[in-house]
Amino acid sequence: MSLTALGEGVIDIEAIYQALVKTGFDGYSTLEIAGEEAVLKSFAFLKKLGAE
Repeated sequence: MSLTALGEGVIDIEAIYQALVKTGFDGYSTLEIAGEEAVLKSFAFLKKLGAE
């Protein structure tokens, strides 16, 4: 099980998010994140991107 928060790993989540925005995607997605601290950090990261 990984406790890595979004934005802290090797995958460029911001670039993926921007690509989805650019294509007009306006739906829901699901991400599995383990660990309370990683979940809170991931939420803050997504909020910073404007993905609320």
